[in-house]
Amino acid sequence: MDEYGEKYPDYVLERWRNPEPYLNQLELPGDTWNNKFFERIKPYIEDMGIKCKGKPSKAIREVYNYLKDKADERGLYPEQFDVTWDFARLCSKKKCDICPLSPSALHIKKLCIGELSDAKEKYCPLLSTICQYLVLCSPTDCPVFKNNTQGLCPQPEFVLAQKR
Repeated sequence: MDEYGEKYPDYVLERWRNPEPYLNQLELPGDTWNNKFFERIKPYIEDMGIKCKGKPSKAIREVYNYLKDKADERGLYPEQFDVTWDFARLCSKKKCDICPLSPSALHIKKLCIGELSDAKEKYCPLLSTICQYLVLCSPTDCPVFKNNTQGLCPQPEFVLAQKR
């Protein structure tokens, strides 16, 4: 930033130094992964009462606007709604057996702590291990614990090839 300081007005540089007020303007990319994944989660978005018209990035903006007050309280912005990239890393490592989105998530219940009496006082080991998110366990409204996420991601071709 220092080397560009003379080329740009102070108000432009200030946006780079203090980006938080502008992050809510970021949009999700319309890449192939997001488009395919969006079709799988569309029913969940529509269950919230949000009509999904147009591109996935537009629908995510609508979800963000719907949840804006809660998102603002937590300092969240639309780009952070894109958790698909964090789970996509499992695909490249062929770790479908521990991915909560996979139809073949064999070890999810062994990794999940939702059945523990003190689970609400612990971070979710799935989200902390897979995505590096520190989120307290909430078994009463956890889609992974309730098996609602299993199968959102179609089984990859390499898994099908391994089974043949």
